[in-house]
Amino acid sequence: MIQSLESRDSLLQEKSIRKESGQSTIEFLTTMTFAIGLVFFVVRLALVYTNGFLVHYATFMASRSYLVIDNNLAGSSTADPVAADEAKKVFESYQVLSLLDASNVDFQVNSPDFGGRKSYVGPYVKFKQRFPSPSLVGTNQTLNLTSESFLGREPTRSECVERICEALTAAGTNCNQYVTFFDNGC
Repeated sequence: MIQSLESRDSLLQEKSIRKESGQSTIEFLTTMTFAIGLVFFVVRLALVYTNGFLVHYATFMASRSYLVIDNNLAGSSTADPVAADEAKKVFESYQVLSLLDASNVDFQVNSPDFGGRKSYVGPYVKFKQRFPSPSLVGTNQTLNLTSESFLGREPTRSECVERICEALTAAGTNCNQYVTFFDNGC
């Protein structure tokens, strides 16, 4: 009797093993699919971050050029548009538009007389990127991103000459004389 019980138990174990055959393969495939999906998600997210950093860098370099460009001819009313055009050329030289959809990139410049606070003078870029999620999740959304670099704007040389002339006149010196004047900014 004991022998028949043991054979019956071994027979039941064999049947349960047969029912579970292939389970480890299915678990491996499920886990591997999840792991590969996670790796692809991280890589795609890293590309979004990299594109964002490139846009930030290009905006900063455009802001630096906007800060100092001067046409040496007139005041800020004619120099600021020239500086804005030059800043846009610098931004486009980094080929950001080839990485992103060019229709989604909006390059703008706040000039010193834009009516807002003076601390918001300089270029900014608004652009869109798709969030790197699998479409199965249902979060296939675009991100509205903004890159700002408000370094300001240096006064033009003609503005510096006017300021220095006003200071010299206030000091009792004629502006038509050759006088060197240092005001730590112009």
